[in-house]
Amino acid sequence: MATTRKPSLAPGLLARPGAAPSRSPPVEDLPRAAVPPASAETGGLKAATVGTTLYLLPQESKRLKRLALDLDLSLHELMLTGLDRVLAEHGQPPVRRYVPAVPRKEKKR
Repeated sequence: MATTRKPSLAPGLLARPGAAPSRSPPVEDLPRAAVPPASAETGGLKAATVGTTLYLLPQESKRLKRLALDLDLSLHELMLTGLDRVLAEHGQPPVRRYVPAVPRKEKKR
């Protein structure tokens, strides 16, 4: 029984040797749908803030997690506290914290 190959979904995706790759328009030039800006009231935390990534060595990550646990803080709050101290050293106000429009319900323990 002979098997037949399915047609490729992306012919010409890979450039042939010696051929210039085809270029698509830059993302900035593509048309975009008009989207109203999100606000803290409608979109919550992710709409009102900007995410930042911090890369740590595994042992440093564990060390910070243990310290946050010992201090009964979230890792997020521990890092914000550190940022507040650095800003204070340079005469800057502390980082403003996100406050939801509707307070969260307390979890029953």
